[in-house]
Amino acid sequence: MFARLEVVVIGFCTALLLVACGDARDDASQAADVAEATGAAHRTAVLRIAEQHGIAYAPLALMQIENRIEAEWYRMANATVIREAMLAGRLDVGSMGIPPYLIGRDRGLEWEVIAGVSEVPVGLVTRRPDLTRFADLTGAERIALPQPGSIQHILLAMAADHLWGDPTRFDAGLLSLSHPDGMTALLAGREVDAHFTTPPFLFAELAEPDARLLLDGREAFGGRFTFIVSVAAPAIGESGAAIARYREVLLEATTDLMNLQDELRRGARPAVLVALAAHYGLESEVLADQLMRPEVVYSTEVFGLERFEEAMRDFGYVE
Repeated sequence: MFARLEVVVIGFCTALLLVACGDARDDASQAADVAEATGAAHRTAVLRIAEQHGIAYAPLALMQIENRIEAEWYRMANATVIREAMLAGRLDVGSMGIPPYLIGRDRGLEWEVIAGVSEVPVGLVTRRPDLTRFADLTGAERIALPQPGSIQHILLAMAADHLWGDPTRFDAGLLSLSHPDGMTALLAGREVDAHFTTPPFLFAELAEPDARLLLDGREAFGGRFTFIVSVAAPAIGESGAAIARYREVLLEATTDLMNLQDELRRGARPAVLVALAAHYGLESEVLADQLMRPEVVYSTEVFGLERFEEAMRDFGYVE
């Protein structure tokens, strides 16, 4: 099973590396930028930090737009790209789902979880009229998600194992697409039958009149779980001061974001909302609506790591 996952990952490698990143900079150009900055970063103790797409990373976005920590920031397509950059010594801190972190540990990468970042909804969305519930899926569908081994993939495997006793039921039909590209494909009605995604893409897709939710992440997992964790590369993990500083700034940003959520629910519209909306390319009121939802939770606590590890070991995705 683990070997099969490795084959799928290798099969998608080229596509992963070609996925566009945040501000129109592809992964190859970002990797070159990071490599060029490596020497200076170590001399000046500037952290090289990677985030991904979506409001699950909002505390990191706040840290970035308000320059709360000395850092080189990179928005990357998925955890595979982040992991490879860390292995090559080109990143210090990355944020991702728990399963990619566990896969890295399984491969001998001695990185460590610094803190949790968020709990947000994760959902499998379709527009096909013949699919009204998860049990309608045959296993032949083309399902878009960030990459094999992502948290979406493992949640899909958990649900398939529960319903059919086969965690690999959908593996052959997985398409590795970034969240923006997956949403584009779903809304265009081409390439994919369903998209396993997160906010703001999940909310945007479900706003379509013919879209429906086939599977909820918590339902698949059987309870609450941390969606995103921040992970330190082995080299930076040896520096207690750097980790302590990152954790401190992340906690401050998380607290401020929780306060922002409270303000928004009271009807206020602080200036930072505009900056965050610009960061995500959203209208301020759209972002405000999404941040006010009770299921969008920012916390540095970590939930569900042991359950993910147990499932991935049972399914053969890690040893």
